[in-house]
Amino acid sequence: MSPQLMDRVNASEYLIRDIFKRYAPSEIGVAFNGGKDSVVMFELLRSAVTAPVLAQCCIFVVEHNDEFDELRKFRAWYMQEVARGLPLVHQGASQDMRLSLWTLTEKHPLKVVFMGTRKTDPHGRYQKEAVEKTTPGWPDFLRACPLFHWSVNDVWAYTRLMCIPQCSLYESGYSSVGRSADTNRNPLLRRDDGSYRPAWELTCDNAEREGRQTE
Repeated sequence: MSPQLMDRVNASEYLIRDIFKRYAPSEIGVAFNGGKDSVVMFELLRSAVTAPVLAQCCIFVVEHNDEFDELRKFRAWYMQEVARGLPLVHQGASQDMRLSLWTLTEKHPLKVVFMGTRKTDPHGRYQKEAVEKTTPGWPDFLRACPLFHWSVNDVWAYTRLMCIPQCSLYESGYSSVGRSADTNRNPLLRRDDGSYRPAWELTCDNAEREGRQTE
């Protein structure tokens, strides 16, 4: 592991442990959709916190009707086989993110939510630090983003070094996975024969979302 990546990992695990020192597990949420960033975040959580403690947190996914089947199946497999059956709360397939989180926090009074957001993500531009309160109009909790200062290359380097499983879509040219209606393979990963290279071979860090039609 490179010194830079080691620093990233250490800082992320320090953030995670600090949150668990300040809040009870029942006050902590974990957003997990099965995408590459949320998987790496979850692996860092599993490294920093014991399974019985994680089981007391509200691990949730905001589902959408037009999700990729591959992502949905991978998420279910991961939670059962890798996360050892930790419970996953499924929230509102027909709701938008804001309404879904309001509904979720009415049932679970969360004070902090771990998210896989990085500062280069569209939603990351609304944050200046890895831990910040939500903006007006959203449920009132802290957003804790262990990967906030990671690059996409950091994510893939850690994934491959630690042999972390990821959704099969990333093997076939998808570098960023959103809704199926507005997500395509990244054209920069296309080979001359029409096939696609895997996402971790993308060399340009800011081209991660080239296959996404909307933010």
